Amino acid sequence: MIPAEPRPTTNGRTVHTLDAQGYIRDWLVSPAWSSPCDDLDQVLAADGSPWGAEGRWVLTNGPDVAPLKRLLYQRHPLLTRQAAPEVVEGGEIGWTRSEGDEPSTGTWQRTHVGGDGLVDWSRFCYTPEYRHAIAATTLEVDQAEYRDLEVSSTGPVAVFVDGELLLATEDFGYMEPIRHTIRVRLESGTTSLVVATWQVAFRECRHVAAVRVQGLPVRVVVPSPGADEHQSRVAEQLLDSIGVGPWVSTNGTTKVTGPRGSRILVSVAGGPSQCLVLESGSATLDLAQAQPGDDPDSEGAASMLSTGESELTLRVDQPEVPVFRVARVATLPEKRRDRPTGTEPRVWRQEFLEHSAAAGPGTARALARQALEPGQPLDPADLETALRMIGSRYDCADFEAVGLVHLWRRIPVDCWADEDRARIRDALTTFKYWIDQPGLDAMCYFTENHQFVWHTAELLVGEMFADEKFSGTGWTGRQHAEHAYPLAEEWIHRKLAGGFSEFDSNAYLAIDCFALVSLVEFAESPELRHLAEALLDKCLLTLATNSWKGVHGAAHGRSYTHTLRSARFEETAPIMWLLWGVGALNDATLPATSLATTEHYTLPPVIRALAQHSPEEWDGRQVYRGEYRLHHDLLARPYGSDLRVWRTPDAMLSSVQDYRSGLPGLQEHIWGATLGSEIQVFATHPAADTISSAARPNSWAGQLVLPRAHQDRDTVLVLHRLPEQDWIGTTHVWFPVALFDEWQQVGSWLAGRVDDGYVALATDGGLRPQLTGDESWQCWWPNGDGRSYVTTVGRRAVDGSFDDFVGALTEPAFGGSKADPSVGWTARDGRALHVAWSQAFTVDGRPAGLGLDGRPENPPHLANPACRQEFGAAGLEVEWEGEKLVIDYAAGRRVEPRSGVPASLSSDGGQRHGR
Repeated sequence: MIPAEPRPTTNGRTVHTLDAQGYIRDWLVSPAWSSPCDDLDQVLAADGSPWGAEGRWVLTNGPDVAPLKRLLYQRHPLLTRQAAPEVVEGGEIGWTRSEGDEPSTGTWQRTHVGGDGLVDWSRFCYTPEYRHAIAATTLEVDQAEYRDLEVSSTGPVAVFVDGELLLATEDFGYMEPIRHTIRVRLESGTTSLVVATWQVAFRECRHVAAVRVQGLPVRVVVPSPGADEHQSRVAEQLLDSIGVGPWVSTNGTTKVTGPRGSRILVSVAGGPSQCLVLESGSATLDLAQAQPGDDPDSEGAASMLSTGESELTLRVDQPEVPVFRVARVATLPEKRRDRPTGTEPRVWRQEFLEHSAAAGPGTARALARQALEPGQPLDPADLETALRMIGSRYDCADFEAVGLVHLWRRIPVDCWADEDRARIRDALTTFKYWIDQPGLDAMCYFTENHQFVWHTAELLVGEMFADEKFSGTGWTGRQHAEHAYPLAEEWIHRKLAGGFSEFDSNAYLAIDCFALVSLVEFAESPELRHLAEALLDKCLLTLATNSWKGVHGAAHGRSYTHTLRSARFEETAPIMWLLWGVGALNDATLPATSLATTEHYTLPPVIRALAQHSPEEWDGRQVYRGEYRLHHDLLARPYGSDLRVWRTPDAMLSSVQDYRSGLPGLQEHIWGATLGSEIQVFATHPAADTISSAARPNSWAGQLVLPRAHQDRDTVLVLHRLPEQDWIGTTHVWFPVALFDEWQQVGSWLAGRVDDGYVALATDGGLRPQLTGDESWQCWWPNGDGRSYVTTVGRRAVDGSFDDFVGALTEPAFGGSKADPSVGWTARDGRALHVAWSQAFTVDGRPAGLGLDGRPENPPHLANPACRQEFGAAGLEVEWEGEKLVIDYAAGRRVEPRSGVPASLSSDGGQRHGR
């Protein structure tokens, strides 16, 4: 008999090191406890003017809400006269937020935080709520010593060291944590550290805290019954060597890599563990237990697109080892198409409607079912999400209100139960439709897409119930429609003339189209219908020209990480499937369903032709210019963007030129190369070590400080100016090599091929891959300072084989200083490109942006092979493959060319469409 292997004597703890910057990475944390913020009326007026220092406008503008949060905190300050709970993994917690509150309870759960050191309880909160949470650990030194602890948080904190309160703050930030320093004496042995946090959430809530130990390192000890610190240390080193990826899964599996022979337990989405043995350094993980789209931040709203992610928990197969690591993998929507099958729009419509009808309960499902089987009874379950959101005044309830208009107008009365129609009527006539109307809520009125959806909702609901009194305002529906009409009309005119501040957003262009088609279909005013039709044509035109094979691969004014990693998650993807047969079918179904069920709007054939038939080379430019308005945007300054799009049949490159360079970013996607729906290559200056949408910007969506990008045809040059106190001190690149057909590294270049398309990216010193975690062999780190990039795309038909393409890449000239970086490169066709932070971008020595007279140009509004329009023009003419579209901006009409007579904006242009 082989004797049983002796088990080690446990010592009831795990021991960890600080990271290289001194951050504590290992904590025990409580849940994030929350309760409704139900006393807003004590500090804000619910009616009257929403503006001014004490106005309710601040509720939906995160950066400006700090004074209000301080008032609320003074009403409910952290209770600091309470005994700190015992710090032990799995132990019970009893913690009282404020005087007079009931204790919050839970258990201590272990966490290992990201590279920014932040313990993160962040969440998008649809209604105002109070939140609090605590984190704890212990620090160990062998001799008594002093240390400075830098405590960071976005809200008030109370810090207890060995039960003594040493810090209490009342300050609030928005996304960037506020830092405080305290001097502490650590006695020989262990010292407990408890950090209590407080937040109040209005929409996106960045609820984070971190502690950095300044000076010589200390041990971090996590008390854990039954744990062995030595075994746990070995296990932690093993887990930190594990890689998971790629992030996207198309076949229900992913790879786990690590040291040969490692035995790893992996649970998917909290399910039972699978045991993987990495015999040859890798194993395949079955994701069948995952439930993609089960997003804890999602309320099932039609506007909230799932990330498709599942959380993986990785452990070692040993009871004395409580340490673990977390990774994420996304299961992709199955239906994806990069070229249309057939030429029949009715086929794509049928495919989309069947997809929408099979989705979860909601407005879009009800519309799709009715379109497929007219006359079927309405399922009351399809109303629940919209009614809940509208009744509770959830953020994004404006989208749901417009969705209910579609149901009311599309589904025959005899398909409804009487009580359901009464519920809809009651919900819509008691709702709030603009910031100047009574009510305290955190619904967003100020971003570009929300503005127009609100105006659309108020107009259409007001016209539906014209003679009824709306309880919130005391107005009739007709008065609400009169209030909304000039706001909607003015919004459309401004966007027709100058374009969007949220330029080419792959999240919000779909929402804009949703509101526009709703006006086309249901508005009483013919003039407003035709204005909406004109702008809808223009939006879909830009979607067609700024996308590639169903990927909305343009630079974006607002975007999210999951859509940058896979175009299958883009909210514009179902619209493209419906209208020109490419894209993907995901759960962002309401905008596309509204387009699929139109009775009056038809897509101009030229737009479909542009989307489906690209020339060998497409060089497009789109310049947007406009003015923010204080009482609509909460800003009063100009906005502008200069977008470039280079497309071939094999690749796409897009960037926005010199966009607010050197200023803090938010959710902008500045540049990217596209070779497939999951192969989008780009670099960012990360603001945090998270991809959560509650962090804006985060690790991949947006930039902490916006770079300077300049593009000429197939090549973009990018410069970053990094702050001295930057948390990470560099940039990083998304380049998922496992998804390429082949790839190479040569000198400073990293290059890849997909089919006959090529992309290559260079930075000073070249790049090294992230080898571990869920970004392994997808995230790449510069070996140099990461301040300068050159990226170019090519194709077999022009550049020969992939080896030929790589062999023709000359080394860029990286130079300049930290404050004034520069880069120059000679392209494969001999163009000499150069840019420095403080100098003009030049092509063959000539500054870009100069007119023929040597003076700064007046840029065109739109310029591409199908159209050119100057700012101030009366309208737009588009012509492609024998099809023509003429839009008159002043009349708001789509003008059809008369037979045998060229269309011209100076002519009478024909007649308006009938109803």
